Amino acid sequence: MLVAVPIAEQGRVGLNGLGPIDNARLAPDPDTILKLAESPRDLHWSLSWRVGAGAWRHVHIDRHNDPSAPRPQPRYVYWGAQTKIGGSATSQAQKILVGSMDLRARRAIENIAWTVPVMQPDGIWNCQNWINALLLKLLEGRVINQRTWEGVLNEVSRGE
Repeated sequence: MLVAVPIAEQGRVGLNGLGPIDNARLAPDPDTILKLAESPRDLHWSLSWRVGAGAWRHVHIDRHNDPSAPRPQPRYVYWGAQTKIGGSATSQAQKILVGSMDLRARRAIENIAWTVPVMQPDGIWNCQNWINALLLKLLEGRVINQRTWEGVLNEVSRGE
């Protein structure tokens, strides 16, 4: 049985440069209640919410492959929450409602995400495991309740 091993700094250890561009200045997260969804898209999972016309705030890990960076490559990396201007693939992606949350709760999600480890690549562990671990931490932190947690996991398992 393989045991997942965390990679330091949520995968950022040894990487040069900055993470992906965050468009939060163009589409800031508004201080209002927004629907938060888990978005399984092309098998890549994300917690996300719409912050403006065509703009989505995503909490997820990215696959990073830079041959000039230290091993392991490729690997998953958590760069922090990112606002992206999405095309039709984002707006049409399947969404599983997690709940309607105010700005304070969404910021709590972003802060909790910094505590979820990213694992060394092993051919098994991936972004779906990371989102599931984040959802569990949100449950433990009382950002979501047991019913919501179970409902999201059941809905996701139907779509796999």
